[in-house]
Amino acid sequence: ERSLYYREIADGCYKPATYYMSKFIEEGVLATITSLVFCLVIHFGCSLQGNFGLLFISYYLTTMLGVILAYAVAAVAPTMEAANAILPTLVTIWMFFGGLFIVFDRIPTGWYWFSWTSFLRYSFGAMMLNQFQGEETGEAPIFYSDSGEPMNILQFYGME
Repeated sequence: ERSLYYREIADGCYKPATYYMSKFIEEGVLATITSLVFCLVIHFGCSLQGNFGLLFISYYLTTMLGVILAYAVAAVAPTMEAANAILPTLVTIWMFFGGLFIVFDRIPTGWYWFSWTSFLRYSFGAMMLNQFQGEETGEAPIFYSDSGEPMNILQFYGME
């Protein structure tokens, strides 16, 4: 699609901002539909306790941020192969520092600042708080700290 884009820009068919806005709107419509279906199935199928609207907004915004990140990487990468290598690497690193694989309290001190750059940190936190804050399931002390103290799931993940 890149060669077509360059040719049409050179021919004056449209401006780069117009192209990116049309792509963003196109992706946004598709993401709205797929996010809604996914959230309906997950929320009601798994009997999640949190607010459905907050789950949907969190999931939709995470999806759209992923789309924006993919466009940004594709724009700066010299080839499709390079973009296909860079994007999963970035997302995996942000998954580690976003609280999905490494609990916030376990992130090394020198790297803790990097967790704030991960958009996954915010969506994961919003979904965790939506599901567990103030609910019986989230208040059960099912985890233990290093000192042996019981802690709930939000304390374990460093969100309380």
